[in-house]
Amino acid sequence: SRGPLWCPDPLDGTIEHPAKRRRETFTPGQVRVSRADERRSKRAAPISFSWKRAIGLSGLRSRIAHKTGIPTTVSGIERKVGRAIGCFVLVAFVLGVLVTLLLVWKWR
Repeated sequence: SRGPLWCPDPLDGTIEHPAKRRRETFTPGQVRVSRADERRSKRAAPISFSWKRAIGLSGLRSRIAHKTGIPTTVSGIERKVGRAIGCFVLVAFVLGVLVTLLLVWKWR
């Protein structure tokens, strides 16, 4: 198993990068941010507009789905159907085993 990317040195509080052998000093609780994350944070936030959100349709659908337990998104419906099929298969398997055991016991 490989160790963590940033290995703390317990003696002097510095952190050494194993590949680059570069030492950086961090105060306790400080988080190392990658260069990619720094570049990403400097970009302007994308501007988007949703007419469904503006008129409240998304919120309405969300509230209906939450109160009724019936999902309104395609992925939510697929998830719910998949879960139901999985439960059905388990119940059918258990019933099949019980019926088989009863038939075997009866024919003894």
